[in-house]
Amino acid sequence: MVKKKPLFIILIIDVIFIALFVNIRSIPRLAIWNIKTIEDKIFFSSSSNKSDDFNFEKKTSEIGLFNEEIIEVISDKETDLEKIEKILLFLKTNYIDTFRPKDDRLVWGSPLYLKKQVENGARGINCFHFSILFNSYVSSLGYRSRIWALEGDDYLEGFGHTVVEIFLSDLDRWVVFDPSFSIYFSVNNMPIGLLDLKYHIAYNKDDIGIHGFPRYFSRQPIIELYRRLTQLVLLRSSSDFSYKLNDSRLRWGGLFFISGLLSRLPYEAQRGLEMLLGRKEYFYQLKENDNLAFQVLAVRMFILILLIANIYIVLFYLSKKWH
Repeated sequence: MVKKKPLFIILIIDVIFIALFVNIRSIPRLAIWNIKTIEDKIFFSSSSNKSDDFNFEKKTSEIGLFNEEIIEVISDKETDLEKIEKILLFLKTNYIDTFRPKDDRLVWGSPLYLKKQVENGARGINCFHFSILFNSYVSSLGYRSRIWALEGDDYLEGFGHTVVEIFLSDLDRWVVFDPSFSIYFSVNNMPIGLLDLKYHIAYNKDDIGIHGFPRYFSRQPIIELYRRLTQLVLLRSSSDFSYKLNDSRLRWGGLFFISGLLSRLPYEAQRGLEMLLGRKEYFYQLKENDNLAFQVLAVRMFILILLIANIYIVLFYLSKKWH
């Protein structure tokens, strides 16, 4: 028999957990994100372009509109790097430098919908959304592009950033670009990827070059910022935002038939439900950060135990009412 005291305790725990879930950034991420450790070589290998580990952007009609807009911009450029630099400058000039937040709140949606909201100054636009726009433009030209979540030295607690890594065929390597700061990095004048940048910063190497069109920061503040940001890095398995967000089955799974209703939910609720209901996606981590697996397990086990306790109490009182 369930007594009032255990019931009261469980309700108090429910209230405390909901408060923590809402106010501590790491808890919902550990609960919802599928964080997976993979071999380090996959982060560097161009063979990952054709594997099942990543979902790159497809040639949708929406991506075609991004192509129509950008193709003339890069028409006078020859190398991959020159073309990406031009897109970086285009994004800075037309969206980042001119962005002025207004009253309308950001609504989650496809890249084209996000683009219109950036143009209209929706509140809540950040580095993640600029990275999606950048990803859409470069993907429209046929480049393979992927998204890194830099979760910083507070490990999922709020100090984070988003950058884009692009495979440049003529250099035969992944190169990281920061659309929000309009920069990329090099070592000995060779553009580098995120993990190379992380290594060189971690070992205090002084050979890192910064290129592009930085807005505010000089070299040392940028290096120090990235020293903090690259303490924990997670690579998203999917960058096909246009393809996924325009397909209700991929986005909402078995609840696709009420996609209209789900699309009216608040921004964070939509993104969370997509993770739970839609196509399974991962945040790949390095082996050195494998301790996150324990934290994920602990949070999910606690939620499961709490859920079972609540279901048991509901069933008990329903059975008591029926009898």
